[in-house]
Amino acid sequence: MAVRPAKLLQVTITAMSPNATWSENDGANNITTGKAYKWDVTLDVTAQAHSSHEHGSDVTFFYNGEDIVVGDYICSSNKGDILKIISITSQSNNTCVCVAEDEHRLNTYQDSTQLADGSISQDDGFIFEVKNGSPILFPTPDVFPGSLIQAFGTQIFSRFAYREAKDTIHLEQSSHGLAVGDAIYLASNGSYAKVDLTDTTKQTHIGTVVEIGVPGVNYFRYRPIGSLVNLAMPGTANVGELVYISDITPGALTGTKPTSNLIMPVFIKVSTTSGILHNGGSSGSGTSVITVANITERDALAPSEGQLVLVADTGGGEWALYIYTSSAWQVVTTEDTSTVDAKSISVDLISSSSATSALANLTLSARVTSIAITVGTIFNGSPSLTIGDSSDNDRLMTATEIDLGIADTYIAIPTHLYNAGSTVNAYYTAGGASAGSATILLTYV
Repeated sequence: MAVRPAKLLQVTITAMSPNATWSENDGANNITTGKAYKWDVTLDVTAQAHSSHEHGSDVTFFYNGEDIVVGDYICSSNKGDILKIISITSQSNNTCVCVAEDEHRLNTYQDSTQLADGSISQDDGFIFEVKNGSPILFPTPDVFPGSLIQAFGTQIFSRFAYREAKDTIHLEQSSHGLAVGDAIYLASNGSYAKVDLTDTTKQTHIGTVVEIGVPGVNYFRYRPIGSLVNLAMPGTANVGELVYISDITPGALTGTKPTSNLIMPVFIKVSTTSGILHNGGSSGSGTSVITVANITERDALAPSEGQLVLVADTGGGEWALYIYTSSAWQVVTTEDTSTVDAKSISVDLISSSSATSALANLTLSARVTSIAITVGTIFNGSPSLTIGDSSDNDRLMTATEIDLGIADTYIAIPTHLYNAGSTVNAYYTAGGASAGSATILLTYV
């Protein structure tokens, strides 16, 4: 597959007329209300030659007027004044008629003539594209069009940096009700609102609001928790929901939360073709810890399965950590019990070991914190080993996590909390093995 060549089209602005004027009151003594901020623009387009046989909407080995898309920008001066194409009326190989706007109305407010003129020079210039918040201003021609000089690019880069285009997302949403500093989530209908930890449908934090009211009351800008990535998102996830690495198909993305011990969210779905990179990384079956003041606040939450909550005062001035499982809160640990030392047990495994070996008898609210299996002498045959209990033989460590045929140390960090006393066992299948030895080290609290 050929790499896509960068697009930088030479154009001539042959006509430009106001399409819309700003009607919102910008405040006392403003000179911007009533000024044009959108224009109908007609462009003559010079084709750009390249060497990719796979790119060019209409003519192979060329970009032309047919390759101009919504989201491209027009520039025609060395001052950093640009217009963003927001719709295309018509286009052909040699021409393009479009509607373009003064993005953020920055041209308008930056106008040094103090006439609040947000337009650009009706002259020769460029159409350029933006990737991941950065303007793409190459390859430049040997001779620059119109009055442009090589330094024009520095002005445009400075403009994008000034508005933090790489790190923030600017949106229009009527009556958004947001304020600077608000933590926000994205609802399935595509609207943004404040994160609400008492509602499980409103808990997926996507970013923090850094600006409101620019250029008007219905606009806001937020800094997402990760980069915006242009990538096809799975249909199994709704907009605003987490996208995970599949526990069924290696490497695949899914909107279905895995049922295995390892859960790895990688995106928050923004659209069918984009997502915000999630910075949570891998995790066990639980979620992040919420801190509340007391039991009353804990009981007022709308928790999901596996939710962890730290209660600062359980009534006696002591804290306690709870997990929500099987529709009820269960104690994980308390201030009193947290001082108990972890215990470890070591058991040897050989090729002729019995099918079931007891490792530890756990009491209520006990948890295995780590398992380390060291294969000292490799096993022949096709043996297998799992760690679990009578209800689920591989609850804590599956056979795919251990290779008895390779001398190495295999480690698991289980997340399961036992709500009743249980015996943790090693389940061994010899599979014809006549040689081999390993040590199982289990730590629990």
